[in-house]
Amino acid sequence: NQGRCECGNLLERARMETYTWWIGDEQRCYTVYTPDSTIRPQASSERLPLVFFLQCYARDCLSGLDSQQLANADRFGVYLVYASSPQGSWSWRDAIANSDEPMPCNADAGGNDYTYFEDIFTHLQSSASRHDPDQVFAY
Repeated sequence: NQGRCECGNLLERARMETYTWWIGDEQRCYTVYTPDSTIRPQASSERLPLVFFLQCYARDCLSGLDSQQLANADRFGVYLVYASSPQGSWSWRDAIANSDEPMPCNADAGGNDYTYFEDIFTHLQSSASRHDPDQVFAY
């Protein structure tokens, strides 16, 4: 069920799949782009790095993910995971963590987005099954 999330697999973009679920009364989603193995043939058989592209301002619309980012994923042979937020900001935007104000890394401190990313990491085992869990990056 697409619901309010824009789905990559319904657009004319190959190798892109969107997954959606509910956290409480809020629908959440993320999209995985699998690199083109014809550009980097070794990407069809080896474990691949995974790069998170965090774009909360797009409010779950895939317009925040442009063709250059997809081309880079193909060029370097990496999964690209597009994560966003329906509010246009992350739930931890007001969180301060430093030596004067230490903050635990948990659902209470991180809000719904902590649970969102926890769910994504759990689901990556099936949505990006060939990713290398020792090579996960974000930008």
